[in-house]
Order: sequence, then structure tokens, then C-alpha cells
Amino acid sequence: MKKLLFVGVFGLSVIHSFSNTALNSWTQLSTIAPIISTRANLVNLAKNNVNNWINAININFVKQNMDVSIVANFINNDSIFHIDLQVIGDKNYNLTDSYLAQLFMGLNKQINITLEPYQLQLNAQELKGKVSVTDKKNKVFKALEFTEILKALSGNKVLKEAQDLLIKMGAVDQDMRLGKTKYDVKVDQQHITTLKAIIKKIGWPTIDKVGAQASHFAWLLVQHADFDLDLQKTVLQYLKTLKPDQFNPNEIAYLTDKILIQEGKKQIYGTQFKVDKDKNIVPEPISDYKELDKRRATLGLENFKSYLSKLYSIYGKKK
Repeated sequence: MKKLLFVGVFGLSVIHSFSNTALNSWTQLSTIAPIISTRANLVNLAKNNVNNWINAININFVKQNMDVSIVANFINNDSIFHIDLQVIGDKNYNLTDSYLAQLFMGLNKQINITLEPYQLQLNAQELKGKVSVTDKKNKVFKALEFTEILKALSGNKVLKEAQDLLIKMGAVDQDMRLGKTKYDVKVDQQHITTLKAIIKKIGWPTIDKVGAQASHFAWLLVQHADFDLDLQKTVLQYLKTLKPDQFNPNEIAYLTDKILIQEGKKQIYGTQFKVDKDKNIVPEPISDYKELDKRRATLGLENFKSYLSKLYSIYGKKK
């Protein structure tokens, strides 16, 4: 889908978070805010803010030579709790769900700008309605209920929390492996406990869920979890079911070899090394060495000789 960006118009990424009274009904309003003379005045203020915001968006559409406009329909004339947003165009512009969600967040923000001086806040969960995309004859291309958008935003929050945790744990893991901090197996074990909780919530952290770095760190934690062979085997089987764009395929090679070595078998991709009596790094035993580079190539790994040379340049070779 074509994603449209409208820079500088919205400022939608942040919804006001006031330490004020949550507003969810006009009955409540009359109780907690008697200083407001009439609900009509407040509704009109909210409508004006919303319409001014929409006008700014529509002006930006014009600047981009797009025959598109947005209108806000207040379902009840004397209420700010039920509003439909309609994006009207001369054709289907394939606006993304993310863009429609931004419109919803922007709407909630504009209403709360009105309420802020009265120490009130309209929670997004209390706002009813939908965002629809139509042509000028009201043919609907797409429509999202506000409840659907809130559910999706909640899911995105969970994914962001998982991403942040994985990146944090991955950094700690690497500091221990590189000698920047003291190694502690209890830290590895705690990382795996946390990773299992993440998997329970969102499934395996693929690139499309948490991004490439966090997804790679999730695999790295498993790669280092020699104390949980069952988890390593489970993750390996799952990785084999994924599409190449959902993870880094060479992770299969490293995890496969790690499992084989732990089981006392020969590795097949040449990714695992040990330190010999002369303190040189040397590869663990490799099965069918003649076909090694072919197997490595299937998972995007460079030929073994080049790989070995790079390792020696990093770690050195004493003899």
C-alpha cells in the first residue's frame, strides 16, 4: 500500500496525558465541572478546534495536488462523545491503517485541547465512532471503528515494550560476551525467563513485529542458552517455518550447529569454534567438509575459508 505522510500538520504522536479528571459522560460533567455554563458552549469549542485541525489537513492536501478532503460528523449535535471522520477522495488513495489511526489520535487530542482549561480529559476509550475512506459518491473503500484502532494501538504498545526489552537484554548479553562486564549465568537465565514471557505474549519476535535488531537479539539469547536445549530446539524448528524477510536465515545455521555440538555430533555449517591447547580458535568437528560451502551458501553464509580468515584477523593465530 502507498503510505502518505503529511509532515508538520498533525503532531499526532503524542496524546495529551493530563493528571485531570477523566470525562466519560455529560452527567459526570455536570457534577465535576459546574463552572461550565452550558454543555453547548463546550461542544462548540470542541467542534471549532476539530474543524480548524481538519482545515489545516485539507489545506495540506491541496498543496500536494490531491483531490481529498476530511470532514467530521458529530453524530449528536450536543455531544463530543460520538464522532465520525470521513476521508473523501476522487479515487482510492490506499490510505494505510496507521494513517487512519493517526487521524483518530489527532481527533482525541483536539478535543482534549478544548477540555484542558477546565481540568478535564476525554479518554480515547470513551470516544465512539469510526474513520472511513470513501469516494465522492460515498462508496466506502475502507472503514475502521475507533474500537478497532484502540485494539491495534494497544497491540503496538505491547510490541514496542517487547522490542525495548529485547534490545536492552541483547546489549547486556553482548557486554558480558565481550568482557565489558563480568559473565553471570544467572543473567542469561533471567534473560531466557523474560524472553519466554515475551514469546507467550506476541509469539516469536520476528522482524515485522519488533524490528531487525530486537529480533536478532531474541535469537542471540537463545543461541547462548546452552542450559535450555529444549528451547533451542523449539526455536530452531520455528525459524525453519518463517519467510526469509521475517528473520535472518543464517541464524538457522548457527543454532543448528550449536545444538549438534551440544549433542556430541559434528556441526554442518562450520559456525562453532573452540580454543585449542595453543589458545587458537579452531572449528568444532565438521560433517562432510567437501559440501560445507554449498550448505553455507544456502543460508547466506560466505565460504568457510574467508570466514576463518576473518576470525583469525580478529582473534589472532599463535601457531
